[in-house]
Amino acid sequence: RSFAWLGRDLSREKAVKIADLNLKGVYRLNQVQRFYPGNQLGAHVLGFLKNEQGLAGVEFYYDGVLRGGGVNNPRLAAAGVSRKIAEGSDSASLILTIDSHLQNILEQKLKSLVASTRAKAGVAVLMAPDTGEIIGLASLPDYDPNRFWEFSDEARRNRAIESTLDLGAMARLFQAAVEI
Repeated sequence: RSFAWLGRDLSREKAVKIADLNLKGVYRLNQVQRFYPGNQLGAHVLGFLKNEQGLAGVEFYYDGVLRGGGVNNPRLAAAGVSRKIAEGSDSASLILTIDSHLQNILEQKLKSLVASTRAKAGVAVLMAPDTGEIIGLASLPDYDPNRFWEFSDEARRNRAIESTLDLGAMARLFQAAVEI
């Protein structure tokens, strides 16, 4: 049989009041929803959710851990993830090494460079060389994970990890940077 939404995104208080009426055939459904306060800032790093499932970025890679579905990657368990999380009986939080201030500067500089060169796309990664921590990662065009469906697949594509690089060109680029 079919159903109809009587209301969505209701406040908790309102939902409890309706549930307390014990109306036959009226049920309450809790849904997970993420809000990304930085909007497009770091979108390719964070990714997004659809129907409570991570579909890109950190949301995708660590989906099982964040939802309490267990650790899919043995390296995470070896890195000290708690037994409850590893077994999937508890969810986890992640702390990213992205610096939001530097991320914003990186994105603005990349946008300026892409505009000035009339490039169709661009990518930049800022990494701490001693630890390998990613401090900033930008990929253009970008998108807003709060409204990811309004953007094309091309805009949502993270060129830093999904594109192949010409290693010879990269070597020449680094050599040129050393000579400056």
